[in-house]
Amino acid sequence: MKHKLIYLLSFTLFLTVLSLYWLAVSVFIVSGLYILVTSNLSLAKAFHKRSWLYSFSVLISVLVLAIGIRVLVLDIYNIPSSSMEGSLLVGDKIVVSKLQYGPRLPKSPFEIPWVNLLFYINKEARANMDSVWWDYKRFNGYTKIKRNDVVVFNNTTDAKTFYIKRCMGLPGDDIALKKGNIYINDRALATPETVKYGYHIWFNNKNSMENIMKSFELKEHTITDSLYLKVGLTQQQYKQLNTEKGVDSIHLANFPIKTFANDLPDTESPKWTTNDWGAVWVPKKGETILLTLENYKLYRTILEKFEKAPIKYKAGTFWLDGEKITAYTFQNNYYFMLGDNRHNSIDSRYWGFVPEPNIVGKAILTLYSLHGDGFRWKRFLRLIS
Repeated sequence: MKHKLIYLLSFTLFLTVLSLYWLAVSVFIVSGLYILVTSNLSLAKAFHKRSWLYSFSVLISVLVLAIGIRVLVLDIYNIPSSSMEGSLLVGDKIVVSKLQYGPRLPKSPFEIPWVNLLFYINKEARANMDSVWWDYKRFNGYTKIKRNDVVVFNNTTDAKTFYIKRCMGLPGDDIALKKGNIYINDRALATPETVKYGYHIWFNNKNSMENIMKSFELKEHTITDSLYLKVGLTQQQYKQLNTEKGVDSIHLANFPIKTFANDLPDTESPKWTTNDWGAVWVPKKGETILLTLENYKLYRTILEKFEKAPIKYKAGTFWLDGEKITAYTFQNNYYFMLGDNRHNSIDSRYWGFVPEPNIVGKAILTLYSLHGDGFRWKRFLRLIS
């Protein structure tokens, strides 16, 4: 028992050093009770003699531990679309860690696994299942969201839907896309090898087209005529295809998009495309902006929905709660998310910034993968980078 206590205290100290105080306390209490119950103390022996009490306690403990792990430590999500293809595939089951950024506490009992069953059968509670029962609260994590992290979060337009994208813009960044490349504060970022862009490809003949499609495993594609193909390619695939004799020409696809900044009536909208977007400042908690019509178009949605600041614009003046204002200070951090399959991803280019309260956790592992072609062994227990 002495050695167990030493190990417990050491691990608790380690968690405290990582600033995971909530986890240190939880581990100390749970492990301390386990050590006590399994010891040779007279109290523990008396507890074991009451078999019904012991069995009930074990059952409750396992249930509480399972709930605690899913709410505070790890959870499993399914990949439903190809927006992250290159990194993640449709049918992947991924493990999401909540420890890095800190676990977000449930906003209602309906977000607590198994406990929510008790509330679903209650008619009065079920009528308020979409309401916020408890204010937003997040325990400390041991790191912050970093650029290129693969993040799971609630969709900004439908909180019941979970999205997974790569974080490319951090709070306070100026972000822009130029010819498909990402620029942060006017500096170009290296493009990850997994990122795909859409390309238009014209071939010399039908045989060349079929052979190249087979050798490059171009499964997801759109054919509009006999010698034309629209397909997503990594930069390595693009370079290789560009040297193929059977390829007549290959060009980066680009098309206009309707974004969150295009829905303000009687104003000129930004002419952005999938490859040329921004530049836009990513809102940062505590930072103040001077209000202009241009940035009002960009931030109006998040001001109303997430900042709870329904600012109105009338005749050249901004109003909030009946008072004239000229500036606004943000109350939340926001992030800019992109899919790795850039031309087949609905992301921050379309619906805007993700507020910190929407963040669930970091995707760390592909547990396994199932699709129409069966079990993908190459993706079994594969780390996500």
